[in-house]
Amino acid sequence: MPKLKLRLTTAAQRDLNDIFEYLDSRNPRAARSVINAIERSINLLTEYPMSARQTDMIDVRVRPISKYPFLVFYQPADKELLVLRIRHSSSPWPDDIAE
Repeated sequence: MPKLKLRLTTAAQRDLNDIFEYLDSRNPRAARSVINAIERSINLLTEYPMSARQTDMIDVRVRPISKYPFLVFYQPADKELLVLRIRHSSSPWPDDIAE
């Protein structure tokens, strides 16, 4: 299967920015490590989109980030991987998952 094109929703991009800003104000080095781990994980999903588990939401999968308490919610399609949200694992699962 060819690598999928990556697209983040506005909400997912905002989540990523919020995570970075929160961590950066406390520990800039940790902020970079967490963001890099999230981005690596998302990039891996473009090659292996079915590697994460299915959720109760139709066509939505979730991938935990290794070493960090974050979850990536996404939808794989034929040619695109759509990242819907990036949330802390202690947060309630988002009801507003759509763009």
